Amino acid sequence: NNENFPRTKLCMQSAVKAQADACVRQIIEWKHMMGPEEWRELYVVIPTVWAVGAENPRKTMFRQFMDEDRVDSHIITSDHPRDHGEARTLLGRIVGDRSIGRFVFGDETKERRFKTMGLSSAVDVVQDDALPAIWDAVRSNGCPVRRNRSSIVENAERRKSVRPSFC
Repeated sequence: NNENFPRTKLCMQSAVKAQADACVRQIIEWKHMMGPEEWRELYVVIPTVWAVGAENPRKTMFRQFMDEDRVDSHIITSDHPRDHGEARTLLGRIVGDRSIGRFVFGDETKERRFKTMGLSSAVDVVQDDALPAIWDAVRSNGCPVRRNRSSIVENAERRKSVRPSFC
């Protein structure tokens, strides 16, 4: 309830500070232990649940230390792996799918790289082709196109705008 919120918030802040202090030190230790070449090839599988799969402290911490060009491809969150074996299987499928994707689509252009990554990421391989078709269909039915929103707060603010009742 409202009167307990400040204490609950303080507990949350204390918990994430302890987690961040311990985990960041450990990640730095691993990075030094592995060296830059091995670290660059590292994949991180973060077991999670849907409710916190998009953003969570573990993902944020690893983003701070992964090579910037590897953040989107080498940090993997999934609610599937329940143990190390399942995490390795998941990772093997993702890396294998990317290899097949490079063979089928290549990686010479942004469009080809998108298709390759689409075989092994949370983004559907046809998403780049689907968006224009969906937006055209929405427009042709008299509705305004709503682009993907980046935050819950932005979504709430934009919902206040007026749209035809059928949209």
